[in-house]
Parts: sequence; structure tokens; C-alpha cells
Amino acid sequence: MILLLAVGALTPTFVSCADSGKELEGGPELDGGEDAETSDAHDGGGDCDAGDAGCTHAVTCDETDWSPVATTSIDKRRTLTSIWGSGKNDVWVVGSAGTIAHFDGTTWTTIPSGTKETLRAVWGSSATDVWVVSTPGVLLHGNGWNAGTASFDLAPEIPRVVDNVATLTLAVWGSSPDDVWLGGEPMPLDWDLSEHAPAWRKADPGGGVGWENVFVARSTDRVTVRSIWGSGPNDVWAVGGDDDEVFNPDGTQSVVSRGRTFHASSDGSGGALQWKELDSQSSSILYAVWGSGPGDVWAVGRRGTIRRFKTGASRWETVSSPTTENLRGLWGSGPSDVWAVGDNGTLLHFDGASWETSSAAFPPGPKPNLYGVWGSGADDVWAVGEDGLLHFSGHTNNGGAP
Repeated sequence: MILLLAVGALTPTFVSCADSGKELEGGPELDGGEDAETSDAHDGGGDCDAGDAGCTHAVTCDETDWSPVATTSIDKRRTLTSIWGSGKNDVWVVGSAGTIAHFDGTTWTTIPSGTKETLRAVWGSSATDVWVVSTPGVLLHGNGWNAGTASFDLAPEIPRVVDNVATLTLAVWGSSPDDVWLGGEPMPLDWDLSEHAPAWRKADPGGGVGWENVFVARSTDRVTVRSIWGSGPNDVWAVGGDDDEVFNPDGTQSVVSRGRTFHASSDGSGGALQWKELDSQSSSILYAVWGSGPGDVWAVGRRGTIRRFKTGASRWETVSSPTTENLRGLWGSGPSDVWAVGDNGTLLHFDGASWETSSAAFPPGPKPNLYGVWGSGADDVWAVGEDGLLHFSGHTNNGGAP
């Protein structure tokens, strides 16, 4: 058992949009990251030419919808990759270099995780059942926040046949403490690398933890599952995809991408869930999935891709997007209140009719990439990424991003 004691508890400073007329100072310079998907940090400095869409200049809070949240308890060199909470006063974030932090409604508190691995996703079935995932050997399970402290067990790892093949666990979701799903890069199940599993399910109900391989596609089909969401135990969605090298007739190679979407449902007989692939109508990798219910599901991904699946459809619907930036996080409070976040500070909102850009009071300089979004309601939404935390409290300005 790894005991994770709370340290670094500090009250965050909200740069509130109610504080009109106050310009933001330049942000801190951060070290370079380790990979493009979830870098440890990014360079917050550098030149910012006028008119560059990837940069922002000093703005007042009256011009923006989202406010940055300053808290010195979270190392500013760390990228935050994922956020989840059980309510307004119980919020968790994870990130690079083993970062874990908790918000109790007033204070953000960092927690030593016992690892330097980048933590890729956080989710819980309740305030007392929280999961953090990174690699097959770094799966953390905790009983939540209690009297200013938290503790996590290093859960049994996903069984590996080929130890020298590195894979990442990228997604976690469940319908209950006894029904937990993981997704990630395809893990080889034999030495000749002919079969791979991209997802795993908790296989020891009743309190124990074990994992069974799940084939969302054919076992010979190598596919990365990047996000999982469901409306219940018999309605589970997984999205992802990969860049595949293709050999052309002239001997050259090219890269082909395809967004992959899979749905698991029950036939009503009480048997095992059956997975089926659905046409995403996307040549772009999909990074996130979320739905307001079993008949209304969204997926977002590379180059601003937005897809929607509705009850009775045989494939995903193509939805007009106001951006070409990669979209990496997705969450909503209902069918007419959905948020998506992504690269270069992209913040999008769906109001039930269309997707529109939203604005944030970023420090001057290159805009940060955003990786996760979650809220307790329409007036309490958080976004996380390379420069830490952003908060939306329901206040909107009818202008575009600065």
C-alpha cells in the first residue's frame, strides 16, 4: 500500500471576471515537455506576434468567460491531464511527473503519488472510490478525501505477457465500484504480437480487483482506446484510433488516420456485453467521448472533429466545428450545455443549437494546450492543461476568444 499524505495545502486565488479593469501579468516560463500528447510542461515564453491565433495579449477579465486559478500548491512546471469530481467540493486533478491534487471547495492540496509517471486519467464512482491510471503497472485506487488527507493503493496491474512492450493506460470509467473499465494502447497478448487487447474490465466483483482483457474490435486489430464513457453498465462507449503506416504500390509509405468508435450493449438476456464498431465518419483520431444519456453521445478529436450519435442512428453524425485545433476533453451538464477543450487554449461550448468559441483570460504569450474538462453543474466548470487550472462560473461574454 502506498500512503499518500496531503501536503502543500494552499488556498487558490481566483482571477475572477468580476475583477474588471485589471490586466493579467505574464505567466511563468516552463520547461519543455516529454511528448506531444501530455507533455510535462511547455514553453510559456517566446515571441507573440500580433494577429497570431496561437498567442494572446493582456486582456481584462471583463472580456472573457473563463478565469485562470492561481495556486502555488501545484507545481507550475507540470501539465494537468485530467479532472474529475464527485461534487463542487470534491474535485481531483492529475498530471505529469505523478501530480495529484484535490480541491475541497476552498483549498487545492497536492498529494505525493509515489511515482514520476505521467498520470493520464482520473475518475471515481463516488467520493470514496477514486481511480487514477497511467501504465499497466501504475494503477492507483483510493478511498477519497478524508479529514485533509488521502491514501491510494497501488492496484494490481494489468497482466502482461510481453514485458518489454511499453503501453499506456489512457482512460478510466465505470458504472459502479464493481464495474470499472480501462482503455489504452493495444497490449500484446502473445509473443508473436498477433493479438492485442486495448481495454480491460474489473473482473473480481465484490471488492477485489482483477482485470480481464476486452476486445472492442477483433483481437488482431490493433486499436488505441483513448476515452471511455457510458450511461450505465449495459451502455458503454469507447473511442480512439491511431496513425497507421500504409505501403503504397510505388513502394512509398504514407500515414493514414481513422477515428474509431465502439459501443457495448446487452441483448437483455443478462449475458456478456457485445461490442460493435460504428462508423465515425472521421479520418481523425478521436480523443474524448461523453453523453447526456444513452441516446445522445458526443465525440471530439483531432483537427476540431466533432461527432454526435443519436438514438436510432447507424453511424455518427458530422457536426460543424468552429475550430481546426485538436480537441482533447469533453464534458457537459446536459444536452444543451456541453464543453470541449483542446490545443492553443481552445474552449468550445454547445448550447443545444450550435458550437461556439469561448474565451479565457490567458497570460500574454502562447496559449496553453488544454486536456481535460469537468464540472459539478452549468455554473461550476473546470478545465486543465499546460498552465494549470481554468474556472467557469456561469458568467459569459458574448465575444470570441481574444
